[in-house]
Amino acid sequence: MFQVKIPIANILKQPHLESSLETQALYGEQCDVLSEDNDFYYIRLAQQNDDYKGFIAKSSLATCADNPTHRVSNRNTLIFSKPDIKTPNPYRLSLGCLITIKDIYNDKFFITQDDTFVIQSHVINKTAFQEFTKEKWTRFIIDHFLNTSYLWGGRSADGIDCSGLVQLSLQQFGIFL
Repeated sequence: MFQVKIPIANILKQPHLESSLETQALYGEQCDVLSEDNDFYYIRLAQQNDDYKGFIAKSSLATCADNPTHRVSNRNTLIFSKPDIKTPNPYRLSLGCLITIKDIYNDKFFITQDDTFVIQSHVINKTAFQEFTKEKWTRFIIDHFLNTSYLWGGRSADGIDCSGLVQLSLQQFGIFL
């Protein structure tokens, strides 16, 4: 079992970078490697319920170290190398990315499995879900995705398609489609 080690990894139809986008895998998502083709793995995403298969750059994956404990609950969050929001060069994770928290640093930061730091209020336990109502779901979509660009196969605030929007928004309520 492998997991995505970059913020957003493209899953392609063919094993080359010019191929069309099938979907995207988010940081921490796990996948099964079905075969390999030069610089690409042919994979099946393990945590999406639509059984997407496609090609992903080998450099986008790492062997699974730990099962993720938390997921990003904000539209985006930043990961810092030090517990300080002024730290240069943070990297950004999108809603739904999965991370492993190994400790609490102070009242503001968690320490991740990579010894990086994430703002506590931007992540929640991966098994914590909101109670579903149509009103809460609508509010969630407005708060997290209003004015997000359309991207075929997209699954983040950088660009999203219709199935990505439905999947990511309903996952916050424990509904997996």
